[in-house]
Amino acid sequence: MGPMARKRQIKISPSIIKAVIVLLVIGIVLIGMYFFVMNAFLNSDIFKVKMIKIEPALNFIQYRDIGAIRGKSIFKVNLKEIQANLTAKYPQMAEIRIIKEYPDQISIEAKKRLPFAQIMVRNKVVVLDQKGVVLSESLKADDRLPFIVGMKVSYVRTGLPLRGPQMACALDILRYYRIEKALTAFPLTSINVANVSEVFLTLNNNLVIKVDKDNVEQKIKLLGFMLSRGDLELSQIKYIDLRFKEPILGKNDVLNKKGT
Repeated sequence: MGPMARKRQIKISPSIIKAVIVLLVIGIVLIGMYFFVMNAFLNSDIFKVKMIKIEPALNFIQYRDIGAIRGKSIFKVNLKEIQANLTAKYPQMAEIRIIKEYPDQISIEAKKRLPFAQIMVRNKVVVLDQKGVVLSESLKADDRLPFIVGMKVSYVRTGLPLRGPQMACALDILRYYRIEKALTAFPLTSINVANVSEVFLTLNNNLVIKVDKDNVEQKIKLLGFMLSRGDLELSQIKYIDLRFKEPILGKNDVLNKKGT
């Protein structure tokens, strides 16, 4: 053979070509049938959302915020989008969970944020939960909630928390005060955290309690013990200072002068 030998040609049998074409057609048909069946399955009335179950504590949720998912395929419901929308509109909700319960139900679960304290910001009363999350802004104060004073806040946004060492100190003290049963009869009206080394708690009887950011739980328990004994003439006491090893009682100067 010479250097310019002819290349060998490979001949494909017509029967093989025909078999390949048949297989391709069958494959396309099967894929089409698969997508048709899946589409029919996913959009079946069986899987269309018929019920939206909401915890009774969340009855403030408006139907228009969730009603659009009714009648929609449960497979096409975007849980993250619903959760983001509800979180933005209802800051009083915490730990929101949107759950698909097949075949046709959506459940909405969450913890309700409860009003815990209030603070004045730009001449408005801002209500906070126990984590400092802003729940609402109003022109009217709530007499049932203590005011946090002594800290500068220039900007608030509903649904977002107020942070900082002063806020953390105030919330920490208020939490321990709230759970101390012996102090139930002595509601707080305000807590001044301008200086976290000398925090002023004002009770509804105008008695002032001085604490600091350290060992808060112990100090609040001691206060509860002192006020529950019933042997203190509270009308003669101006303040109780709990920052030292032994409590210091400050006498009411006005009463002392009257007695002299």
